[in-house]
Amino acid sequence: MVSMKQKGVAWLLVVVALAAAAAGGTWWYKKQRAPRGVAAGSAVLPNPNLPFAVNSCVARLYEDKPALALTFSDAVKGDQQLEQVIEVSDMGDSKAPPVPATSAADGAKPAKPAGTLLKGAWVMSDNPHVLLFPYVKPGHRYSIKVNTALAAEGGRKLAQAHQCEVLSDQMSPSFFFASKGTVLPAGLNGGLPIVTVNISEVDVEFLRVSPQKMPKFMEMVLGIRSHNNAQNNEEGEYDGYYDRTSFKGQVGGWQLNALQGIADSVYSNRFTTSDEKNSRKVTFLPVEKVAELKEPGVYVAVMRRPGFFDGEYQVTYFYTSDIGLHVRRQVKQTDVFTTSLKSGKSQSGVELEVLGEGGKVLLRGKTDGDGHGVLPGLPDTARLLLARRDKEMSVVALREPGLDLAEFDIGGHLSRDVKLFAYSGRDVYRPGEKFTVSLLARTADGTALPPAPVKVELKKPDGDVVSASLWQPSAKTPGYMQQRIDLPVDAATGKWSLEFRADPTAKRADAIYSFQVEEFLPERMKLTLNSDAAPMAADATSFKVAVQGDYLYGAPASGNRLLGSVAQERARNPLPKEWPGFIFGDFADDKEKSRAELPETELDENGKTSLQVPVKAEARSAMRVRASLSLLESGGRPVVRSVERLWWPAPAMIAVRPAFDSDVAREGSMAEFELIRVNAAGKFDPIKEAPFRLVREDRQYYWRYDADRGWHSGYTEAEEAVHAGVLALKERAKLAVPVQWGTYRLEVTDPSTKLVTRYRFYAGWNAQDAESIGNRPDRVKLQLEGAPAKAGGDVKLKIVPPHDGEALVMVEADKVLWSTRVSVSTQGTSLTIPIDKSWNRSDMYISTVVFRPGSQGDRVTPARAVGMTWLPMARESRKLKVSLAAPTQVVPDKRMVAKVKVDGAAGKTAMVTLSAVDVGILNITSFKSPDPFDFFFGKHRFGAELSDIYGKLIERMDGAPGKIKWGGDAGKRDTRSMPKKVKLVDLFSDRCS
Repeated sequence: MVSMKQKGVAWLLVVVALAAAAAGGTWWYKKQRAPRGVAAGSAVLPNPNLPFAVNSCVARLYEDKPALALTFSDAVKGDQQLEQVIEVSDMGDSKAPPVPATSAADGAKPAKPAGTLLKGAWVMSDNPHVLLFPYVKPGHRYSIKVNTALAAEGGRKLAQAHQCEVLSDQMSPSFFFASKGTVLPAGLNGGLPIVTVNISEVDVEFLRVSPQKMPKFMEMVLGIRSHNNAQNNEEGEYDGYYDRTSFKGQVGGWQLNALQGIADSVYSNRFTTSDEKNSRKVTFLPVEKVAELKEPGVYVAVMRRPGFFDGEYQVTYFYTSDIGLHVRRQVKQTDVFTTSLKSGKSQSGVELEVLGEGGKVLLRGKTDGDGHGVLPGLPDTARLLLARRDKEMSVVALREPGLDLAEFDIGGHLSRDVKLFAYSGRDVYRPGEKFTVSLLARTADGTALPPAPVKVELKKPDGDVVSASLWQPSAKTPGYMQQRIDLPVDAATGKWSLEFRADPTAKRADAIYSFQVEEFLPERMKLTLNSDAAPMAADATSFKVAVQGDYLYGAPASGNRLLGSVAQERARNPLPKEWPGFIFGDFADDKEKSRAELPETELDENGKTSLQVPVKAEARSAMRVRASLSLLESGGRPVVRSVERLWWPAPAMIAVRPAFDSDVAREGSMAEFELIRVNAAGKFDPIKEAPFRLVREDRQYYWRYDADRGWHSGYTEAEEAVHAGVLALKERAKLAVPVQWGTYRLEVTDPSTKLVTRYRFYAGWNAQDAESIGNRPDRVKLQLEGAPAKAGGDVKLKIVPPHDGEALVMVEADKVLWSTRVSVSTQGTSLTIPIDKSWNRSDMYISTVVFRPGSQGDRVTPARAVGMTWLPMARESRKLKVSLAAPTQVVPDKRMVAKVKVDGAAGKTAMVTLSAVDVGILNITSFKSPDPFDFFFGKHRFGAELSDIYGKLIERMDGAPGKIKWGGDAGKRDTRSMPKKVKLVDLFSDRCS
């Protein structure tokens, strides 16, 4: 385990040696680990509550060579003679015939095969829980004996002696590319990294993707199916991800044949690597020095072992560049920023091209002095965005998922230049009804639009268009329209919608008004349920619900029957707003789902009663308890309402967020998790230590026959704790563990509450990681002062990034309105942002991208972190205060007069629409009065899609430069320019006699 403090987040990284040809993308973690030492927030701590014991006895690598490893439940005391308490014997080559056992006297136990007692030094790894015995022979069996004299930190002795046998790694010949990345930062890495074991040479052929075929190649490797290809799908049109040829890792020759006509071979040679035996080494192929590979473009590298022709190759694709490309896509404008990967500074004069199918150039642009380029909105046929400068290029696939911004608070109303606010008096109608829909047409600042027709489509629940029409504006009421909607008598029940478009040719609707079509009767009673909203404590066995029932005409529902039921299920995430994506509790509590009927009761003479709703307080997870109550009319028709409460098993809980989707991680990779400990209010509640372990579940299925049941299937289960440790949750932490194929269970114990958070996941096929669901960027903390902002004023922004670097600070709405670059540090940096008077919008965000340059250290990979916060504008002066005075009782078929008072509209022209609707109808759907002020001036959704290359960088790591065996990279030179290093001898003796 490695304790790290990186990017402002605590990391706990567990590293093991992987199988020889498993996947290079996981092995290099071992090379990237932090130096010895413990960082705050991720300390590996002793756990005095557990006995000191041996957890595992396995083969690992030490300094890239075979070694034996003992893992303990606690940190081993450093200042003791380990050779005196741990004995190692070499039992010989595993492939050799067994050594005969020595003879034993009659009646004595048979002697074990003889072994050679070894003398060597045990080494404590970076993780004090692990001891290593290095430099053992590959393929040999070793016997290890640990006696009880071994001490842990703190003086505790081993609870019992331990003996085990280990087969050291064979270290069979293997080779693979060391990174899953695509972009090789120019001048930083030393070359394209490969990993070899017992192979001193490799043959590598480089193919350059044709510029015209680059869009097709990227769609091949990303697995994106075009609309045209999907139309032949029997299930209909499909536009998404399917099985793809990633050209990463082991690839068959038949798959490489798909590159014919797409990529051409431009260079092939043999490279020498490390000749050190039984050692796993990184070698950098000097691709930046090969003349044939200096042409900008995407290259496919195909590597094989010389003299072997098995039809399988190690493959990767890459390009070399110093252009850090960051793209922010909006409907009408695309903003592109270019930053040097090496220095972190802006790059000017970078040529931009948008490519469509066949490599056709659709758009062109160029970055300015701040590295900012502006392009119009990208067409649907756009496939790639290329940035070129001199002999370098960078590329972003435009159909690949953008950055995952799920953790950022960027939700709200849809952002549009034309804001259409549609409303009516209710949102549920019967088939054949006629009703009026009103429409306010405004700009993004809420001012009335010039008179123009609006296209409106009425759609059924299945999406079919029932009718389409143009609503014409009225000169008397600018910015306002209304129309009567006639529903068919045979209208299908379900969710209907009206789609509004200010531009009749637009594909995307500017507004959608949804309503229900149902056969219903207005409710005659109202049922009010009141209960404490706070989560219930662990000792709660029930909660109280106060019930009030009344007839809508005012009389209490005295004596009416009240029926009810209670349903209970696990709340996988009880804090979805505060901590999206985090999983709380134990997956075993999914079985605790239950439902029960409540005793029938009657309301008293005032229409009141109270209920104690029972709660099963047996789970180890937060539970969602829902009480549904039905108040019956005299004829038996019910009015149904429900109340929901959360039950927490402890004051605080530990939660886990996987960095992969659908509970499936990639096999042969590092499964990454984020961990928090929070209370029921969502506030962080730190804890000194939290033991964790990763368990691999092994389930063996079988068929069995017996006389009673006949043939039947079953399974046996076994499990193995593959990793264990203790994590200090002083802040939000990260954990990374290597996984192979199979089912795993991550368990994190809270010592203060004794609760165990258990998360089960699978490693294998159909994994959706950052490549498929969008890369998740690190976060920048932003603190905004002076909001709501006033036009012509300014606001102050404090930036706290996870790493030092240069920050790109922007104000953006439907495009980037303002930007600047400023140097920032992890201590926090403040700056003032001017608010232009023309920024009359409510969809503005202040966003930052902090770039970490690769020049910060020898093994620092360039990176970026993202921050966002909504920028509200002061608009209270434009809010009208409306009050209504109407009779408390009305007589049917009589005219009713209502008085409307509008404060703040004196001397101005105002228009009022008024709806009078039966409350019994509104209560069916809990209809709320439309709020145009919030619609126009409230929080709006962040509309840009962010993409960049930083999640695809080839990581910096330790290694040695490789050498080209044949030829060289030097071009032809004029003989006269050769340096004169020795005096030339050219003697002549004239004729002599």
